[in-house]
Amino acid sequence: MRMTKLDDIYEKFLDVRLQIEVITDDQEEDHFTETVETEEEQKALRISTIEQREQENAKLILEFENEYYQVKQSMLAFSIPAGTSKASVVPSNRASAGSDMQLRVKLPELKLPSFSGKLREWITFRDSFISMIHGNEHLPPIDKFTYLRSSLAGDALRKSRQLNLQQQTILLAWKTLHDTYDNKKLIAKSYIDALFAVKPMGKESYEQLNRVVGEFETNLMMLDKLGENTEG
Repeated sequence: MRMTKLDDIYEKFLDVRLQIEVITDDQEEDHFTETVETEEEQKALRISTIEQREQENAKLILEFENEYYQVKQSMLAFSIPAGTSKASVVPSNRASAGSDMQLRVKLPELKLPSFSGKLREWITFRDSFISMIHGNEHLPPIDKFTYLRSSLAGDALRKSRQLNLQQQTILLAWKTLHDTYDNKKLIAKSYIDALFAVKPMGKESYEQLNRVVGEFETNLMMLDKLGENTEG
């Protein structure tokens, strides 16, 4: 019963954090308007403040998660009958991993690429997230959603804040991102624009030449991945 209550607290915490972020957005918007005169200054202050707050929020959520998993691990240790080794209660068959009594340990700190809503970041982020998180059948929806939220920034993060925290949230959040950013024509255009926007060399040097060639080949490679003919 206490473990069930602990899970409820975990979901409630994330839901409250989401509400706090929404309220803070509204308060900060009023603050920007009152303290800064020009629109350019407001925009610069808004971007700086949001980035700092998102970093602080991600750190706070991670600290809470660490506490949550430590407490749950301790509860699981007490729930093992006397004389039974911990190894003997771990499911030997992966098919049993979906049961409600599955032992959950602290998730590994996977290093996922960040996605801020820029089209040129989408393909790399999409493929990495599907491979590591979204396609992992052994991760509960709440953990998938947590990983997704911690990987988002900027416009992409703001879109995910509009969703309520439920078991189906990860599916809805991922569909929202996919429908918004998985546009092959716009993505291809962003890479073509990047090809023509490569910054020229400031001086003749190996480092500068390597940068120009690297940026050009990276954008060309991504166009190839999209199925575009780049031979010309």
